[in-house]
Amino acid sequence: MAEVKQLAVFTLNNEYAIPVSKMQEIITLPPAITPIPETPEYIAGLMNLRGAAIPVVDLKLKFKIPSAPDEHYSYCILIKLPEQIIGILVENVSELLKLPVDSIKPTPALITGIAAKYLTGIGMVGSRIIYLLDVEQIFTEDDKNTLRELTEK
Repeated sequence: MAEVKQLAVFTLNNEYAIPVSKMQEIITLPPAITPIPETPEYIAGLMNLRGAAIPVVDLKLKFKIPSAPDEHYSYCILIKLPEQIIGILVENVSELLKLPVDSIKPTPALITGIAAKYLTGIGMVGSRIIYLLDVEQIFTEDDKNTLRELTEK
């Protein structure tokens, strides 16, 4: 049997996916997200999840993806980093996908710079292209420190 990767597929204008193993849960919005002054613009704020303060990140702002005025987020995916849980806002969670490893291609050479650093490859599913995110690389050490400090104060 061919090796497969289990992925959560979501949209941010295009389709992206993260490994299910890096995910804690998917939450339907709106839990209240409290903005935090003087933080990077991609940090949407903190949410109270069962008594725990969880930092929430707007990946569209982090990745500099333009938003249409009528777009809104419907879900927050909680991802597991080594030191903490972080929420990422997404428009939609379309599926949990078992993607055969042979359907995963290297990140194309035309995707360069910091954007390429966030990706582990692209998934080819029929006519769809799904960007596979490297959860560990989305945030720099400075980002991780800032996010950690938000919950330690």
